[in-house]
Amino acid sequence: MIPMRQLEGPHLSFVSDASGRHATLEDDGYSAWLYLTSQDKYEVIADCLVYSRVELPEFRVMPLGKSGPPLLLRQFATSCAVQQSVPEGSLRLEFSSDGNSAVVFLRGEPWTFVTTNQKHGYSKSLSVAGPFGHAWDELLYREHFPHTQSG
Repeated sequence: MIPMRQLEGPHLSFVSDASGRHATLEDDGYSAWLYLTSQDKYEVIADCLVYSRVELPEFRVMPLGKSGPPLLLRQFATSCAVQQSVPEGSLRLEFSSDGNSAVVFLRGEPWTFVTTNQKHGYSKSLSVAGPFGHAWDELLYREHFPHTQSG
């Protein structure tokens, strides 16, 4: 059964001056994802789930068919993965100093990041690695974003 879709949420997209890469956060009303592109063309090379807007199913559900990502499954989620209301003002998107990694802040807290050397990124919404990304890795975050501040 497909959960009821929320209204579409924020869409943030920026280009790094340092690398020419695009970082995009898309909230389709079911979930939000962070995407990072290659340098020379708009091709996604890394992604990660940021949060879910709906209750988590136990089995694979593709509410938008092949044109969108599957819903986050309960077995991969942390207790804070479902964020039903996320106003745009509570999100911030930043690049690392070299422009090869991007991080999403949720309510001032670093929440999800992607890097060019991993197909899937890291998120506080994820408890284990899988098709949605990896569980948060604080040491790796600090390695890629040594000068980024919360708040």
